[in-house]
Amino acid sequence: MIRVLVSMEAVRQNGQKSIPAYGAYASYIQKLSRYNIAPLFVCPTMTKDAINYLYNLADGVYFMGGSDFDPSHYKEKKHKKTIVTEAPRDQLELDLLKRTLEDKKPFLGICRGCQALAIASGGTLIQHIPDMVGHGRHSLENGQPYEALATNGHHVIVEKTSRIYKILKKERITVASGHHQAASSVGKNFKITGNSEDGIAEIIEHTDPTYFCFATQSHPEVETKGNMEPLFAAFSRAASAYNKNRKNKLIPRPSILSH
Repeated sequence: MIRVLVSMEAVRQNGQKSIPAYGAYASYIQKLSRYNIAPLFVCPTMTKDAINYLYNLADGVYFMGGSDFDPSHYKEKKHKKTIVTEAPRDQLELDLLKRTLEDKKPFLGICRGCQALAIASGGTLIQHIPDMVGHGRHSLENGQPYEALATNGHHVIVEKTSRIYKILKKERITVASGHHQAASSVGKNFKITGNSEDGIAEIIEHTDPTYFCFATQSHPEVETKGNMEPLFAAFSRAASAYNKNRKNKLIPRPSILSH
């Protein structure tokens, strides 16, 4: 069984303001299970030693959707529509992702996970997409449930020279969309290889052809036979290969986590 590290989302229960519960929408985990992947869950309340232990066990890293990143992480002031609710998760994921990139451990990011990759690589975010495109169709309407992502779609144009095109084998795809932020720029060794028809970054990939590191702004986990399905299969293969090739699997390395 392949194992990947999954950073959980903080949620509030029964009106509680100070004590979050950590979890994940079932669709994220069901998608992993479909490709023989077992999640290793982490959250900011765990000790550094526990997080490091699970990271070292993992054959890959998988970041899910969630709340807005604090824009101080990419040196910008907060937009009035930016709502920061998971500051500890922000720091944990950026620390883990920088370590993942250093180790070239397979990575797949979804929605917020795509934004994490942009930030960790040295890029920036668009804090409120309607300011750029003049409409709110990338996001769910107020009050729509998570399940509505599956029917809130739009087209994405995939760069034909990209690695993601080799995986998906399509130049134009329909994706499930639900976000008000997206990557504005990416850092060194990364490029944006998929864009919406109105110019919003939808797919990010690493430029190293030997390293599996991709992120999508859309929500392919809610689809059962969507255009992005081959990406999950490729992630599973990359994590399996990493498992077979790495040495000294359980020997802890020094922590770079800052919290």
